[in-house]
Amino acid sequence: MTVSQAEQDVADICYEEDDLCSNPHVEHTIGDVISRRQLLKTLAAAGAAAMLAPSTEAVEKLAPSVNRAVNPSTLTFEEVAHGLSLDTEVAEGYEVEVLLRWGDPILSEAAAFDPWQQTAERQLGQFGYNCDFIAFLPLPPLSNGAPRGLLCVNHEYTNTNLMLPGITGPQALLQLPREMVDVELAALGHTVCEIQLEKHGWAVQRESVLNRRISALDTEMVVSGPAAGHPRLKTSADPTGKRVLGTLNNCAGGVTPWGTMLICEENFNAYFSGAAGATP
Repeated sequence: MTVSQAEQDVADICYEEDDLCSNPHVEHTIGDVISRRQLLKTLAAAGAAAMLAPSTEAVEKLAPSVNRAVNPSTLTFEEVAHGLSLDTEVAEGYEVEVLLRWGDPILSEAAAFDPWQQTAERQLGQFGYNCDFIAFLPLPPLSNGAPRGLLCVNHEYTNTNLMLPGITGPQALLQLPREMVDVELAALGHTVCEIQLEKHGWAVQRESVLNRRISALDTEMVVSGPAAGHPRLKTSADPTGKRVLGTLNNCAGGVTPWGTMLICEENFNAYFSGAAGATP
């Protein structure tokens, strides 16, 4: 198969400018599959109607349902213009409010954020670093009708020199003490926390039993699928090759039609270093 120059140019733009490329979202992909099924059913019905009454009238009556199947409804606000800005730009008629920042406590017993006294233990009860995929899963409203739901946020990577005091230059990055490395690992992963619409806006419900942090430091994961139990996954810590600790570089994600979350890793290979031959 040959690739035209135009196709190559588009590929280059996609590689260099992610924001200019609209890869399909998993929710839309699943929705498209369901829509295609509906479309096939509708077209089959249109074909049957055409056989019974050979005119365009039956097809025209079915056109609205076909259109809904192929083009599901989308948000209606005006798109924010492309461009560079130091400000947060939102669509006309919308406002920006800070709901959660790195280090904000999300658990009732979590310590207040202090960058000069940060520890891995503190970070495990606080909102993680560098947000990526974000989802909102609605919960049944409160008795007073107030909306609420679960805010689910990926934390992809850390900027060591920005988040840890006294770290400057590449050499310092290679000499981090274990305590600081653990802080970074604890800041990666995923956050789930309940939020509720109150009088002055949305607020985090720190007392919610649904709040949790999934980190790269200590969250145990069960491996499934073809890789489960593979010899290359077997270590001295887990001879079965079916359990790992942590998840990191969580970039993409999605919400399934049945209300569960998908969080996906990328660039994980950059975290493997050291004397591989001496590490069982």
